[in-house]
Amino acid sequence: MAVYEIEGKEGRVTKEELRGVKGGLVFPTPATPGYFLFLGQTVNPNLTGRYPLRLVSEFKAEMPGELFKVLLDQMAIFRCWEVFSDLSEKSNLTAFKQVCEARGLRGIKIESPPFFENADHGFLLVREWLRDGDLQIPRGSIVHDQFKSIDNDDLRESAQFFALTALRFVVAGYDNFLCYWVPAPKRRVSRSFGGRIETKGTL
Repeated sequence: MAVYEIEGKEGRVTKEELRGVKGGLVFPTPATPGYFLFLGQTVNPNLTGRYPLRLVSEFKAEMPGELFKVLLDQMAIFRCWEVFSDLSEKSNLTAFKQVCEARGLRGIKIESPPFFENADHGFLLVREWLRDGDLQIPRGSIVHDQFKSIDNDDLRESAQFFALTALRFVVAGYDNFLCYWVPAPKRRVSRSFGGRIETKGTL
């Protein structure tokens, strides 16, 4: 669970609880820095049943060691145990796992995002979430600044727009797995010859 602060008129700040925090990670290269961002879902769905997404945190670094340290620290803070990234370069995944093992961390899930090989579709999802008001990126953030430098209709894969790449990774993860509201299962009570048994029912 994370807390999202929104500054409104007259400097008033309201807080909103977020859940299901997920991350998008871009590994550093000789030409571009490494970068990650976390998004969280609001507790209450909108009228369409989709849970809006908010930017929770972001960070960039030139060196993998610094990037991984801050990433893992913030994953613990925001209880984010799932990160989407380009895993085609095995050495990146190996280095990340070694850092996790050195810190005694287990249960962290890093995987390729849905539609990874179809960047156009990934950015189409980003445009859709933005258009519907279901994705809020605060001004002054790295990813917002990259948005300002490119036409929304011209979003595409580019090494220089590393933050947008991380964004499309994690938005695809939400769209594929957690974008719609699922009511909590109701409990039902059944009886057997041995007495009363409480079981979890279906939706």
